[in-house]
Amino acid sequence: MKIGLLTFPEFNNDFKHKLEPSVLYVASKRQQDSNIFLYDNLPSDDIDIYLASIYTVGFDEFKLFSKKVGNEKIIAGGYHSTAEPFETHKYAKIVIKGLSSGVEDYFEKDVEGIFDGQFQPININRNLFDIKVNKQAHPDILPSDIIGSINIGIGCQFGCGFCITPMMSKRKVYFKNDLLIKQDIDDLKLRNCNVLFIRDENFTAHENLPAICSLIKAGDFKVVYSFATANSITKENIKILKDAGWHSLCIGAEYPSLKLKKNNNFDKAIELCNKYDIGYALSYIVNDSKSIEDVEIQFNLIKESAFKYMPIKLSINFLKPFPGTKIYNSYKDKLNGMSYSDFYLDYPLFSNEKNKCNNLLISTLLDYYYSSKYSYLRKFDCNDSLHLSIIDQSLHIIQ
Repeated sequence: MKIGLLTFPEFNNDFKHKLEPSVLYVASKRQQDSNIFLYDNLPSDDIDIYLASIYTVGFDEFKLFSKKVGNEKIIAGGYHSTAEPFETHKYAKIVIKGLSSGVEDYFEKDVEGIFDGQFQPININRNLFDIKVNKQAHPDILPSDIIGSINIGIGCQFGCGFCITPMMSKRKVYFKNDLLIKQDIDDLKLRNCNVLFIRDENFTAHENLPAICSLIKAGDFKVVYSFATANSITKENIKILKDAGWHSLCIGAEYPSLKLKKNNNFDKAIELCNKYDIGYALSYIVNDSKSIEDVEIQFNLIKESAFKYMPIKLSINFLKPFPGTKIYNSYKDKLNGMSYSDFYLDYPLFSNEKNKCNNLLISTLLDYYYSSKYSYLRKFDCNDSLHLSIIDQSLHIIQ
């Protein structure tokens, strides 16, 4: 059989962040099958089965694709398929919820329906994908750098109301063994990767952090960065990261006026990062479901917070109550009549003054990065991927 792997929205989009698509994990391992990753989601008559990983923002695109090829050729999984399995099943013969492995078991079976996925610790199949097309807007990553990403563990134990990851993993974290991790790192080095991003939602909470960091250190990457939650950033952990040559940590500060459980140790975590000279990127969420005056207050709070903590990278997204999250039902009435394609993270979803919200986001970033205070932290105009991304974003200010 010939297996076509796709992600919705299509990989060849204009997103500023792109990494190895998770659908590559479920490429067929049967010797009699051949796999191909479809960057542009164009159907082909010689493909027998399509494996589709669907994000909410790509669901409308997926429906159009299904109507072209027929739902009997599609096995669907991913975030939206897990959150809305019955809706997805209208356009796919088989829907797999949650973490998915071993989909080959369904290829020859005369079945259809909705099934629970099973997790198996495996590495992604990069033979189907050119990692040179990966993109990350992050400090000190140059356009000529080759970016690779790995998962040490998959899932998250926290239950943040806006996040869809706990739904996928049922608030559990599944870890790979050291051999798989070493094989993954070796594979990236064979592909001349010099920038490593660790995609785990909470990498610093790994129970075997010293051994994992030792494997990563041996990879001798130019830049290594990962996610972290503030409450897992301890003196012991930060020293381990420092010894492994860590460049930075990406920490979700989230709502500017609300402290989440995962951030109970926030100020101490920032202090430790500064003490051991590990950079930190802070990301915030703006809720645009209220008045434009309230949105302005939120942006002002974010700016105050940014200048207080001085991250090397400041990220701001608008709230998206994705199906399957705890907050979804609270916003369901306001979502009536909206399209799934509106669920881009940096796009204001609710406000009637979308241009003003967009301008507030961009101007907040520009005020921060071009401030004299930031210039003491690091040089912004250095043509790295962060600088180039902000330049591109600034072109979208609407007068």
